[in-house]
Amino acid sequence: METDASALVAKLKDFFKASGKSKAVLGLSGGVDSALVLKLCAEALGAQNVYAFYLPYFENGQDRTHAENWAKELGAHFALESIQKPVDAFCEIAGKSDDVSRGNFMARTRMAFLYNVSRQHEALVVGTGNKSELKTGYFTKYGDGGVDVLPIGGLYKTEVWQMARDLGIPAHFIDKAPSAGLWEGQTDEAELGLSYLELDQILQLMETKPNAAVTQFGPDKVKLVLERMLIGEHKSKMAPVL
Repeated sequence: METDASALVAKLKDFFKASGKSKAVLGLSGGVDSALVLKLCAEALGAQNVYAFYLPYFENGQDRTHAENWAKELGAHFALESIQKPVDAFCEIAGKSDDVSRGNFMARTRMAFLYNVSRQHEALVVGTGNKSELKTGYFTKYGDGGVDVLPIGGLYKTEVWQMARDLGIPAHFIDKAPSAGLWEGQTDEAELGLSYLELDQILQLMETKPNAAVTQFGPDKVKLVLERMLIGEHKSKMAPVL
């Protein structure tokens, strides 16, 4: 996995060189995906050229501390900006919304903020989505899916954890329950309806041995994954021109 990380760093270098940019902006959540992406960007561009933003709606002291300490350890720029006021203002105008609708707007607010900052610094917005999320559409269109490059988009979540371990990323990033921080108590696995370990194994089996996926995990879980893939397929495609 360390070799794979070196390859990702080299690809990032090439991507930024080809774009004519030398600086990166990303959202740092306190989770393992963004912690890994920050490490890769720091290696590829130099930490002084990386701007990491912690953009909470509600306060989570542990995530904030982890994010800030990691950015400082690597030598990257770090700042905290609450998205509560713009989200509340929009929801008041739009009317009552459920948790998912509100969470989608939070993700899109973060995207808008990062792109505004990227323009100020003549930088690119680096995404933190992984392959498990991309294949199942587990991201917000024009939210956390609205980025310029996805360094770990080719890694399943379980591979992200492994690479993080190999690179010496602090254990608290790896051990905490994955969450997008969209509402109190929200976790990825609760929303997905199965663990990332199960999800990754099903996704990999479905590529070569779909019958084995059903045998090992049962038809209900395989159906759940297939439905997520089908419903979220449009998120990874450009809007059709009619």
